[in-house]
Amino acid sequence: MQTEILDEISPGLADESEAGDRKFRTFSSSSVQEYESLRERLAMLIAEDSLQDYQKTSCYQLTLASYGKYKPRIDALRTMRG
Repeated sequence: MQTEILDEISPGLADESEAGDRKFRTFSSSSVQEYESLRERLAMLIAEDSLQDYQKTSCYQLTLASYGKYKPRIDALRTMRG
């Protein structure tokens, strides 16, 4: 489930990084289970310094280092999704 969540959120976060304006993204869930998984994954990404939470407002942005780290996976996801 954690990898699925990363696969869902990383392309959108990468879009913001690639646009050059370094905007932040928010995420919502459709169920309690999804909320818990999303919250856990976001916390893990913040703890590993891959994600920034703008002033703890639940608005997220990839760090520059994590953009490079996840870029190959993001490119593969984009290719598979067409």
